[in-house]
Amino acid sequence: MRVLAPVHSSSPKNDTIPKDAFTIDLASDTVTCPQGNSTPIYKPRANRRSTGGERVARFARADCEPCPLRPRCAPGGQRDIRIRRREDLRQAALQALADPAQREHLKRTRPRIERLLGLIVHRYHARKSRYLGARKAELQAAWTAVLVNLHPIAGALRTQTA
Repeated sequence: MRVLAPVHSSSPKNDTIPKDAFTIDLASDTVTCPQGNSTPIYKPRANRRSTGGERVARFARADCEPCPLRPRCAPGGQRDIRIRRREDLRQAALQALADPAQREHLKRTRPRIERLLGLIVHRYHARKSRYLGARKAELQAAWTAVLVNLHPIAGALRTQTA
């Protein structure tokens, strides 16, 4: 099974250089900046708040200070790149979406999925569960899915008998 979804930029701040401009090598646990400086990826200390498997690549100030890209890359003096727990999936998705056929497929498929989700929310009031408890909420979601799938079948049957 493959997931079809857009990959959002990981650096929406003002005019900063995005994370995608850095080369992340998960095999050797290193990150290389656009200017060619490399740094290792490490796991933050355990006494900090829970990071959920997140790791960090922190470039040294000595590398960032003389860099001509510093105003756009590391305005605070040094740059941290956060490596999420499943960065391998993110990289695979970016590679898949680099294919023009995959991008076109996403453009054709996503509006239908969004329309279907909007129908579920509008017609079946699925934004909130009517019932208390996870089991009852799951049952409501299952019945809603059944109704949504039966609706086009019923329409097709009506047109056949008419």
